[in-house]
Amino acid sequence: MLEVKNITKSYEGKPLLKGLSFTVEKGQTVCLLGASGSGKSTLLRIIAGIETQESGSVLWDGRDISQVPVHERRFGLMFQDYALFPHRNVFDNVAFGLKMKGISHEDARRRVNEVLEMVSMTGFSRRKVTDLSGGEQQRVALARALAPNPKLLMFDEPLGALDRTLREQVLHDLRDLLHATRIPAIYVTHDQEEAFSIGHKVILTNEGVIVQQGKPEEVYKQPATAWVARFLGQDNLVPGMVKVLNPVIVSTPLGDLQVGRSCCDELHPGCEVTLLIPPSSIQPAVEGINVVPGRVEDVIFKGQVNQVVFRSGDFSLQFASTSAFTEGETIQISLDPRELLCLEKESM
Repeated sequence: MLEVKNITKSYEGKPLLKGLSFTVEKGQTVCLLGASGSGKSTLLRIIAGIETQESGSVLWDGRDISQVPVHERRFGLMFQDYALFPHRNVFDNVAFGLKMKGISHEDARRRVNEVLEMVSMTGFSRRKVTDLSGGEQQRVALARALAPNPKLLMFDEPLGALDRTLREQVLHDLRDLLHATRIPAIYVTHDQEEAFSIGHKVILTNEGVIVQQGKPEEVYKQPATAWVARFLGQDNLVPGMVKVLNPVIVSTPLGDLQVGRSCCDELHPGCEVTLLIPPSSIQPAVEGINVVPGRVEDVIFKGQVNQVVFRSGDFSLQFASTSAFTEGETIQISLDPRELLCLEKESM
């Protein structure tokens, strides 16, 4: 439905967006995931027509809409601060876009009631928005975005102002709503849990370029670079050098390790790599392959599991375990070769 092609944009003379391209299919929610200041919000504003790109194009259903005014694009944009009118009640806030289109009061009333029911706000139409909680204001903003039957919904960090419990509830409701309405959506966030929870496709951006995109599970389990792994909270990264192939054996500060997966263009003996050790690959061990001796540096209680910080030499690894460990305890761990992943050498 939407195709973004080679979008470029500068800010204060420095490149902000460097030729970004991606698509959004019918009924698909695409999450733009990246650090704050990486240009995600600017890209949304370009798609909405609020800002203009320096080069590239935005296509809807094959038609270039780069010169189409904002109100004619029929895209709904929801900001982090909700941008509600404080002097209007819930009904007038939600009906604002409908009235701008010249829809009759009766038809507007019917549509407002429909979308308020969709966001579980039935009975709130006469309430002042200033009397609502943050979560209720967020739902009103969503209802306002839905009211004009947008062709595309865009969310700019919509849950950033909510506490964790409320954010999880609203995120669940938003996911259900998007799946039910089949409205294509772009969701901007710097929170990987939000992106993985709501997105059919995740697009990771860094310094104005797309570094990886794909299904959430694919991106998490097979990060393309060490930067992606770190951004997704996978910090168990160690340098290494390939010793032999078939099977791949990598020499690391933790010892020689057998590795079952690779994102490198080409592996050969002598090539330097960065080895990703997923926490799920780590188990306490007595013997076997990929056994690493060390000590327990810290144990952090996380409810149903303990977060264990394990140190071997100069490197620390973290993993979750239901087993009881004691700080300072000497143990051995085993690293499942099927889960270890060779990445290109991390540039310093």
